[in-house]
Amino acid sequence: MLDHVPNWEAARREAFLDWVKLGGTVHLLPGADGGLPVFGENLRDLDTKEEVTRLGAGRIVHHAIASREMSAKYLAGHGYPARIIEDTRNPSIYDLEGTLFRDLSSLTRPKVSWIFIDLLMIAYVAVIGPVHNYYRRRLEYRVSILAFLGCVVVFGVALGITGRRGYGESQTVHSLAIARSLGGGQADVTQWITAFATSGDRYVLTHRAAANLYAPDRWAEAGSGLFFNGKEGHMLLDIPLYSARAFTHRAIMTGDDTSVTVEQWEGDGTLKDLRLRTGPGFPQHVRTIQAVFHDNIYELALRDGMLELQRQTPQTLANYFSHDKLNQASYSNISVTNAPQTADSLGVLMPALAARALHYPGIFPNSISAPKDSADLQLLITAPAPPAFQLQGKGFAREDGWVLYVQDVYKP
Repeated sequence: MLDHVPNWEAARREAFLDWVKLGGTVHLLPGADGGLPVFGENLRDLDTKEEVTRLGAGRIVHHAIASREMSAKYLAGHGYPARIIEDTRNPSIYDLEGTLFRDLSSLTRPKVSWIFIDLLMIAYVAVIGPVHNYYRRRLEYRVSILAFLGCVVVFGVALGITGRRGYGESQTVHSLAIARSLGGGQADVTQWITAFATSGDRYVLTHRAAANLYAPDRWAEAGSGLFFNGKEGHMLLDIPLYSARAFTHRAIMTGDDTSVTVEQWEGDGTLKDLRLRTGPGFPQHVRTIQAVFHDNIYELALRDGMLELQRQTPQTLANYFSHDKLNQASYSNISVTNAPQTADSLGVLMPALAARALHYPGIFPNSISAPKDSADLQLLITAPAPPAFQLQGKGFAREDGWVLYVQDVYKP
């Protein structure tokens, strides 16, 4: 609620407008002079003439009462109740972060050639045991000792190389993200990330964003690290040899542009026809495209720059977020090591990410009710993470990441 023009710096004004576009509601009240505040500059989007104006998924609402008369009861009576935290008695997923981190970590589970290692161990025991015992009586004792030490060194190096190759011999980052579009290629991005290192070191890790917010996995093993949040935010993490560190990241980032233009829209309660034109910045190699309309979820296909409604019967959200599907995500046990399998393996987690993005009730132990008067339709687009979303740090040039884009669409 505002009855005056706040004295905010440019970054705070920009953040405030992003909050409105993501579903916030601004209530404007008359000031001391009896008129509504005039913001201008980079808050001019708030200078509206209509009583209720849409800005992204949010609203700008005019009121004719004084600030002392404004209350939660007044807002609730005029159609703007406070959002509430809902408790779920029997949630499908008790810990989303733990589920995501566990499955992301399993993507770098080593595939060690245990048969070859077992053969090397058998050969090692045979060489330093009966074989060495047989020849040491026929060799001068100094040569016998040198031969013994040589065998230990050779087999030690062979076992070390064999075990190391099971880890892929490369530092890898795996990530999952929810990106809520702000328009113009910008998005509010929340990422769950695991960084696997093949050499122990203290790493400086960051992302390409003006400001970054980081938090460690609260269930992970204790490890040394420093988190610097805010402008030019980054991390200093100690990552031991052949281990991974998990953390979350949130920032306003610039990447793919998922905005669309409505070409055809038929249907009120149920979609009968839908055609949406994409722009030049639309994600490449999309995995799935879905539309959430009322209580149904529809499959869309991308053809020649146009998103078109598939003709099969849509699923209800209740079926899409069924306990069976979400339990599959909660108890999945992913074990892959190469990129082509990553998309299919992480597919079981997408309903859980969609439930988080849509504030769907009854899935998690606690959830915040969805904003009032949200978008007419929401697109859920699953695609590889663009380079702009990737982790930056020494040795971490490779990242296998997937993003669930959430794009609000309004009926013309």
